[in-house]
Order: sequence, then structure tokens, then C-alpha cells
Amino acid sequence: MEFFEYFAQAQLEALKDREQQIIELRYGLTGNKPLSMASIGEVFGISRERIRQILKKAHKKIRGKGQRQIKVDNINNPCAELLIYVRAIIRPHEPNSVERLVEFSIKNLSCLPQQTHALPLLGYLTYSDKQEIREHNIAEAKKIYSNITSEQTRVVLNK
Repeated sequence: MEFFEYFAQAQLEALKDREQQIIELRYGLTGNKPLSMASIGEVFGISRERIRQILKKAHKKIRGKGQRQIKVDNINNPCAELLIYVRAIIRPHEPNSVERLVEFSIKNLSCLPQQTHALPLLGYLTYSDKQEIREHNIAEAKKIYSNITSEQTRVVLNK
């Protein structure tokens, strides 16, 4: 299985329909351009802040359910499988995990219109440490991703 299959199964297991729709719109998982939180809020008739809260809660539900499943050795359940899959590749407690997160994004999420939107999702699934550590790693991943894409653009323009 690939990330999107694991993630789809985890969403079905852990989230309500509206939460699934919001995640799909925010990250562009349906093949469309990712929407801003304000735009998603307009679709659902709620505020941008409420969308942010729903996204955060949805991330927590998937991660929390997966961690509970792993803790009681129910590793064949969708949320646990997703966390095990992502963490086995990124290895969050080893050096260079942020670089592996970016590499994973580039290799496995290339079908998304804007991969940088998915970095916070991957970071949330990967780093279960304190919030400030997770946010720092996500910010670093965005910088690395930006540097890579800037360099690729430079190479293409110089040809």
C-alpha cells in the first residue's frame, strides 16, 4: 500500500464525513488545488478559525487513535498502519528525519498540486513530540522543500 491508501483508510476509521471533506479540500487530496482555510470556511459556512480547529482535531484523532492502537498491539488497524508506515520511512527520532520527510513528500506526494500543504499533515503524523518541536520540524521541512524547488527551477532556467 501507499500513503494515500493508508491515509484514506485511517480517515474512514477515525473521522466524520465533514472532517474528511475538510482535509481533502485543504490538502488537495481529491486532485484539485488545495484551498485556503478561508475558502473552505465559505464552503461550509463557518469561519477560517473553525476550519483550523477542525483540521487540528482531525489530525489529533488519526494520530491519537493510531497511537492507542499501537500501544495495545492492534497494529493491523488503519490508523496504526498509517503511523507505522510513515514513521518507518521518516524515522522521526533519528538524525536527518526532516530531510527524509521532505524526500518522502517529493517521492510519494508528487501527485498533489501543492506538496507544501501536505508537510504539516506529514509532520503531525510523524512527530508526536511536543508541539514546538513538531512545528519547528515542519518549518524546517518547508525551508528545505523551498530550497530544493528553487534550485530545480534555477537548473531548468539555466538550460
